[in-house]
Formats: sequence, C-alpha cells, structure tokens
Amino acid sequence: SALLKSQAADGNLVIGHSALDRMVGNNNTSHNTIVGHHAAGDMTNNNDFAYNVYIGGRAGYIADYGYNVGIGFDAMRATGVGSPSQSIAIGYEAFRYVGDAHNNIGIGHQVASGSLVQGDGNIFIGKWVNATGHGGEDISNQIKIGYDNVIPISASISHFWWMIMLV
Repeated sequence: SALLKSQAADGNLVIGHSALDRMVGNNNTSHNTIVGHHAAGDMTNNNDFAYNVYIGGRAGYIADYGYNVGIGFDAMRATGVGSPSQSIAIGYEAFRYVGDAHNNIGIGHQVASGSLVQGDGNIFIGKWVNATGHGGEDISNQIKIGYDNVIPISASISHFWWMIMLV
C-alpha cells in the first residue's frame, strides 16, 4: 500500500508498492512525486517532507526532509541519522546512505555513495566519486568530476554560486 499514516498529505502523486509509507509524525507531507517500490518509505518524525521527486526502487528511503530530487535505485537513500535537503541525486545508488548534507548535486553510478555525511554545497559527477577529502573528512563547496577517488578541481565554489545568483 502507498501513502500510509500521513497527517497532511495534499498534492502527492504516489505510485509503487509501499511507496511513501509509514509517514508517522509528519506534519507536512505534501506536493511530492514518488514512483517506485519502497520509494520514500519508512519516514518518521519529520515536520516538512514536501516538494520532493523520488523515482526508483527505494529512492529517498528514510530521507525525511524536503526539496530533493532522487532518480535511480537507492538514490538519496538516507542513513536515518540526519537527512538531506535541497539536493539532487541521479544514478544507481547516487548519494546512498546520505546523512545530514544539504544543497548537493550528484550525477553518476554510486556517486558519493556511503561517503556524503555532512558536506554541503558540493557537485559530484562520475562513477564512484566519493564525497570526502584526502583524510576522510567531510567536504563542502567542492566540485569533483571523474572516476573513483578524484582530487577536487576547485578549492571553493562558494563565490561561484553567488555569481550565478546575480545573473
């Protein structure tokens, strides 16, 4: 069954077995597009799961914050300890087991899978690109493009985002 136990569920499109189920304790579960087996499933204790798009089996599973796009099997599947917001993950297991990370973009097969814990404002493109620095620390405001454990091509993109906003 889809969309079970939700309190405020306006404007949702939900397709798939157990998609958007177990929405216990949510105050705002609205305007989401959820497609896939267990997509956006097992959400608890969230106040703003709104304006998300999750397409694919288990996409967005436990990712109980809003304003995300996850496309692909296990894309943006959260850890249950913190959740992503305002992020985009496209690809098989892209941002899988993501933590409390925000404003990130990941495109590729298993991009930042298991390594995006708390980094914010990053762009990751490629297969197996991880989301940590050389010492395993969380990174923010970085661009990583390539294959596997690549070196960031930019020290900081914080000014880059500001320039885009001015245009």
